[in-house]
Amino acid sequence: MKKVRALIIALICVSLLAACGTRNQPAQSSESSNIEGDVSKQEVIWAEKLPYEISKWHEVTRYTGDTDGDGSDENVVLLTSAEYDEDGEFFWNDGQNWALFVEDRGENYLLLNEYLNAGSVYFEVLDLYMEEGTKPQINVIVSTTSGFSLTSYAFSKDEDGYVVVPQYDSGAATVAGTNRRFSSIPEY
Repeated sequence: MKKVRALIIALICVSLLAACGTRNQPAQSSESSNIEGDVSKQEVIWAEKLPYEISKWHEVTRYTGDTDGDGSDENVVLLTSAEYDEDGEFFWNDGQNWALFVEDRGENYLLLNEYLNAGSVYFEVLDLYMEEGTKPQINVIVSTTSGFSLTSYAFSKDEDGYVVVPQYDSGAATVAGTNRRFSSIPEY
């Protein structure tokens, strides 16, 4: 069992390092996109109207900065359907809805919209250093008691949207045949 846990930890570390290293740096296109392989074969998230129910949710955190490489700032907003308690702290239920979107000049790119049972969502914005300069990337970590995933999103000018690049997904315990014994990611 220790070998399985060590293997899972190693896979997570390799995935995180690969996101910053050259191994996951994409083949160069005419616009020097930072997404590996043929963009037309990958999932792309285009601007859309946000679902109404999301407008009722509460903001967990926000980042303001250039996430699409155009030189102007966007907002990356993480929301949850969890309510506040009397002290103004989140009242975490056994599960809640989560949404993460990029707001760019009145357009919204919904990167994540899902219900998580006993889980949390985290994100980071980073720059990948490439030969022609830096390319912004958003990494989203979804952690539940039964699984863990890391997905990267990077804006493609050719596609006019964020290209989805799954980095790692442990799968649910019943699907992947794993039992997540420990995670140092804080519980909610």
